[in-house]
Amino acid sequence: ATAGAVGPMAAAELLAAASAVKDQANGLFAGGRHDEACTEYARGMALLGSSPAGTDAALSTLATALRNNLANCALLAKRPAEALVHADAALQRTPGSAKALYRRAQALHALGRRTEAQAAAALAQEASPSNAEVVKLRAAIDAAPGGFTNRA
Repeated sequence: ATAGAVGPMAAAELLAAASAVKDQANGLFAGGRHDEACTEYARGMALLGSSPAGTDAALSTLATALRNNLANCALLAKRPAEALVHADAALQRTPGSAKALYRRAQALHALGRRTEAQAAAALAQEASPSNAEVVKLRAAIDAAPGGFTNRA
């Protein structure tokens, strides 16, 4: 590429590189190597780092997927506040994303913010009515003792 080749070519190269990192991370995650996968998801997000929301649909979609995966990583590591940050960032890029709403509900539930978790889970179910994981999460949130509500 020449020095003047910025724009679409740069975006395409960025997309290819970050997608390759995500694919590698997905393989690690599927193989049970969660810590390594989470490091790779963060590397993919760092590659996309400066691409503002809305600049390129494919980049935005990839950034949303990486944020959702990072939220899952944070949840697995018992860091729900971090998971909430990632889920909210995914929702900023892709409002109404069923997976981001699901991750947000999981994080809020883990933080003991029951009312907010119920609302996020309800939105996730509206976005993906047949998703069994969302139905299961809603039931878990609804069954949680009332003492889990946020008093802050």
